Amino acid sequence: MRVVSVVSTKGGVGKTTVAANLGGLLADAGLRVLLLDLDSQPTLSSYYALSQKADVGAYEFIALTCWRQHRLKLMVNTSRVGR
Repeated sequence: MRVVSVVSTKGGVGKTTVAANLGGLLADAGLRVLLLDLDSQPTLSSYYALSQKADVGAYEFIALTCWRQHRLKLMVNTSRVGR
């Protein structure tokens, strides 16, 4: 497993765009990808055509407080990279 983080303290520099496109390219190449938008104003989900809303948020996912109630599931089957 490899972890790639896209981080900057400055807003509006393209972190989300880079993460969305990089994640899409890796997924299209057949790799398993998990994208987490931990920004205080998250917009990563707007890059993908999600058919449903997540049952839990990033905090519950990371803290693993939801592991008994929810199972991880595929949210997006095809990528919609970029805007």
